Amino acid sequence: MRTAIITRKDKTTLNIVTSEELYLEQLGRAEPRIKLNNGVNEVAVGAGVFRVLSKSPVRVTADTQDTQVAFTTDDKDGGPIDPLIATSGLDPTTVAEFLLDAKGLSAR
Repeated sequence: MRTAIITRKDKTTLNIVTSEELYLEQLGRAEPRIKLNNGVNEVAVGAGVFRVLSKSPVRVTADTQDTQVAFTTDDKDGGPIDPLIATSGLDPTTVAEFLLDAKGLSAR
């Protein structure tokens, strides 16, 4: 599964619930990825586009209303993530490549 998260505030706290050890990755930052442990993870982030790649669904909530979250399984081509790409405010091709190419799916 791929979970896409877009935050627009300079300070946002994400609560990410996972059933496996994962990483939160940010567009434009190769490292450091933020390690997510099995269970509830509270992560402070700034504005940006983020992704979590997982085998199981991931639940995400935020302390700001203008945070967007969408997910799709690896066997779909974008699905619910597509509207986030259009509303990210960034170059759609760059955002699509980051969110969709992560598991070998082609970006539009």
